[in-house]
Amino acid sequence: MNGFISFERPYYGVSIKPLYSSKLAAIIAPFYADADSRFAKNSRVYISQYSRFSPSSMTSDILKNATRDVVQYQNYVNRYPSSKQYGLFNQTVSNFTANFVMTITWDKVVPYPSSSTDRYGITNTFQLVLSSNGANLFASFIYDDKGMNWWKRFRFSRARAGYSNKTPRTTYELPDSNTPQLLRIDSMTGNYGKKGRWM
Repeated sequence: MNGFISFERPYYGVSIKPLYSSKLAAIIAPFYADADSRFAKNSRVYISQYSRFSPSSMTSDILKNATRDVVQYQNYVNRYPSSKQYGLFNQTVSNFTANFVMTITWDKVVPYPSSSTDRYGITNTFQLVLSSNGANLFASFIYDDKGMNWWKRFRFSRARAGYSNKTPRTTYELPDSNTPQLLRIDSMTGNYGKKGRWM
């Protein structure tokens, strides 16, 4: 519910500290904050998978969209190879075609404690999209326009966005991570030319 996924084991860090503060688990975090769903009527987390081995028209569209986004992102990386906004990895993958996509959607989440915050109906909605060709993995952070609304009432909330493989050297956070500006990230142009999208 707190806006991240971890690998190998649970992540026990806290959002007020850098993403590498829990040295036991790797983490990808589109919006790591102190969220709470226990008393929230509409807060949900949805996980979906799409594979070329389970074909359908919807799956085909999703794989094509994921491929297009990765290609567009890589075009930006090739154009600005020394830019720090592309994180720790500025190498590109030629002829990338997504054959597997997983989406994790945090829908209408509210800050802790939901027993108090849910009554205002002020929520955040965002998504993590993992796209793979079987050998390489790209993570997209998607913040739909007007989907991030905590700033309207909970402006003192702080969140982190980025990824970490347990150490400072293998950690990257978006430029506005842990600042008030991140609360309105849906209104910003991301690192490959799309509003509210980062990779």
